[in-house]
Amino acid sequence: MAASPASTQGPFRLLVIEQRDEDVRAIEEALQPQVTVQRATKLDTARLMLRKHLFEVILVNRELPVEKKELLGFIRRITLEVPVVVYTSEEDRDVVLEMMKAGASDCLCKKEQKQHLSRLRDVLQGAVARNLRVQQQRERLHTLERTRMMETLRATVSKVTHDINNPLAIISGNAQLLIELGRYMDLDDEIIKPIKDIEEASSRIAASLHKLADLKEMVKQEIAQGDGSLMELDEDAIQPSNGSALPGTRSQTRA
Repeated sequence: MAASPASTQGPFRLLVIEQRDEDVRAIEEALQPQVTVQRATKLDTARLMLRKHLFEVILVNRELPVEKKELLGFIRRITLEVPVVVYTSEEDRDVVLEMMKAGASDCLCKKEQKQHLSRLRDVLQGAVARNLRVQQQRERLHTLERTRMMETLRATVSKVTHDINNPLAIISGNAQLLIELGRYMDLDDEIIKPIKDIEEASSRIAASLHKLADLKEMVKQEIAQGDGSLMELDEDAIQPSNGSALPGTRSQTRA
C-alpha cells in the first residue's frame, strides 16, 4: 500500500516501539504538539506500519522482549531510510557500540529522561534536514534526466524534419512542373490526375512537417524551462536546514 506524501506544513512523525505505557506517555507529553507520536508494541507491528505510513524517526526500546539478533537486524534494514534511535535503561558502552554498529543514529539512556528527550528533538531536526536534502537531490536528478530526454527528442525531430524536407521539396516541385507541362501540352486528365495526387500528398506531408516543427519549438521551450528550474536549485538549496518544514514523498525500506 502506498504511503501518503508528507505535508510540508505538518508535524513530525515519530514511531515509538515500546510496550511500557508510561514511557510512551512521557515521550508524547515532551514532544507534542510539534511531534505526532504513533506506537507499536512489537517489531512485526512496526514493520506493517512502516509499509503504510511515513515517519521521520524511529525510537525503539532495547529492552523489548525479542532476541538481540532480531533487534539488530531490524535496525540494520530500516535505518537505511529512517533514522533509528535506541534507548536503554542503563548506560552500557558495549551496548551503545553494538547498536551504533548496527546503524542506530543515537543511543539514549532513560535514566536521564529530560536529557534523552531533548537529544531526541535534535535527532528529529536532523532527520528532516537529511530527508529534505535527499528529496531535492532526487528532484534535481529527475529534472536533469527529463531535460536529456527532451533534448534527444528535439534532436530527433529536427533530423527527421530535415531529412524529409529536402526530397519532399524535389517531389513537390517536379509534380507542379509536370502539371504545368501537362496543361501546356493539353494532355488528358487521366495522365495529369496521378501527378496531382502526388502533389497533394506532398502538401499533406509538408503540413505534417510543420506540426513537427511546432513540436520541436515546444520541446525547446520545455528544455529552457527545465534549465531554469535547475538554476534555481543552487548549492544552498540542497544543504541540510534547521527549519521545521518536512520533506515530501519519501520511500521507506521494508524491514
